[in-house]
Amino acid sequence: MIVDSPMGSRPVDRDGPPLGVVRMDPRRSYADIGGLLQRYINESDRRAWEEIKARIDYTYDKVDLALAPLASATRLGEALASRVQQGQKLLFKPNLVWPTVIDAQTRGPDRGSTTCTEWAFMAALMRWFHDKLGIRYHQMAVGEAATAIPSVAAQYTALRAGSGPITPEAVIEGRSGDFYGGWGFYFARQYLAESTGGARADDPMAGHAESADGTYIPPGHAHDKLMVYDLNRIFDEPGKGRRVPVPDGVNFPSITLHKVVVGGTPGDAEDLEAYPGCVLVNVPKLKVHAIALFTNVIKNLGIGLYPMQAAERGHAEWDYSTPHNATPAMKAGLPHEIWVSDIERATGLPRRDRHGKYVVTRTGGINATMIDIIQAVKSQGIFMVHVVDGIEAINLEHTGILPGTKEPEGLVVAGLDPVATDLLCARYMCTWASRCTGPGSPTRSTSPACTGWPSATPI
Repeated sequence: MIVDSPMGSRPVDRDGPPLGVVRMDPRRSYADIGGLLQRYINESDRRAWEEIKARIDYTYDKVDLALAPLASATRLGEALASRVQQGQKLLFKPNLVWPTVIDAQTRGPDRGSTTCTEWAFMAALMRWFHDKLGIRYHQMAVGEAATAIPSVAAQYTALRAGSGPITPEAVIEGRSGDFYGGWGFYFARQYLAESTGGARADDPMAGHAESADGTYIPPGHAHDKLMVYDLNRIFDEPGKGRRVPVPDGVNFPSITLHKVVVGGTPGDAEDLEAYPGCVLVNVPKLKVHAIALFTNVIKNLGIGLYPMQAAERGHAEWDYSTPHNATPAMKAGLPHEIWVSDIERATGLPRRDRHGKYVVTRTGGINATMIDIIQAVKSQGIFMVHVVDGIEAINLEHTGILPGTKEPEGLVVAGLDPVATDLLCARYMCTWASRCTGPGSPTRSTSPACTGWPSATPI
């Protein structure tokens, strides 16, 4: 088959790993959901909630055009069913680098709304696995080790001024009692509950209360709950983390990871019952990146799985993050560049030797940091599925510290191979962007190549 593409007329590539791709109308998907949610929370506007549900319904229908062909080509349903029968959870891992999607004061869109995987997209995706592959909600979980989660939880707790802590899990939920602020998974739960008709035996709301108050239940013991896991916090309870060797590691010979991801200690039956491992459903947001060019499938795992609060050397002596106090704020213990300075704890300044020269170590940089942890996860036999949220891709700034720009692409890409999935997305970004906005090209608003979005086009 010959297809017309921004790279010219080309035959369909059937040699590499299969990928499912769809482009939908972003205006009918989750665009502007933040404003609708604000109306629903503040004004109890039921019409706003029904509009939100209609948009998630649309996204669910169109996502099937990418996931159904992938499932058919890879026998995905059978692979997942066998693992779920062994007690493994589908662990959905979003990108929540700055998880302030819901403003804690206005309840409107906050700056994190231009950085995070959309909770509405997650709702559509989880419903697909539930409806199409028969996986029940208590056989799913959500986990994240985003850099800003500890500091945002501390910020929200201070904002409440004595009304009780806001846990990191509650930040992911976006609601704790009458407090609203954070990502918004609570509303994904609500959508899923209403989509299932409220069946008690399959209730996606079960587990929210535990998230709000920080009650920790290992996945193997959460028999009837959809749990949210803070994958950062390993130090607080013995046995939550496990050090995993890195085959051919460059920056790290071994890495400490949460057992929710990598499972219990081999040979320890009790530990394996509590931590049976997972199917890792990686749900990145398609964004540019200041160091890695773009952040997507590989980076969402390659940086996003390192725990902020892992301390093999003792309390608050963090392995991968700084500052070394109760609220680390950066994963500065991970090499992001080739030459890494040795930093003095007392001053935070680069260390010098007795000759006055800076003490530096050559590393493999950010590429090796990312590859090391993916190799560590793969070495534990973790089955991975990658589903890219590119419905509103993010340009200019990826962290949420400064405002990014939402580009209405309508893109969803699904695959089992992280490199193939990232490669397709990189080619999409470079070829489509250069055609639409490159030197001498018409703008998106006038170019025939960039207007008239198809309602849903499977590729």
